[in-house]
Amino acid sequence: MDNASKALIIAGGILIGVMVISVAFYVLTTARGFARTANDEAEASAIQSFNKFYLSFKDAYIDEACVISRIRSS
Repeated sequence: MDNASKALIIAGGILIGVMVISVAFYVLTTARGFARTANDEAEASAIQSFNKFYLSFKDAYIDEACVISRIRSS
């Protein structure tokens, strides 16, 4: 009887340990997802700000003098 109760205590400890590891894994995975989303948003913002200068040329008539002045201004 004494060995059976010790076995149940050990099994309960192992079950609690597995549950703690599972919760920690879930939290880390969720945090990684949030970090990835924030990184994607920052990257999209950087790309948008980089393209802002070049999008000013879209649908505009540009001659040689305008190109040279734009190059010198950047």
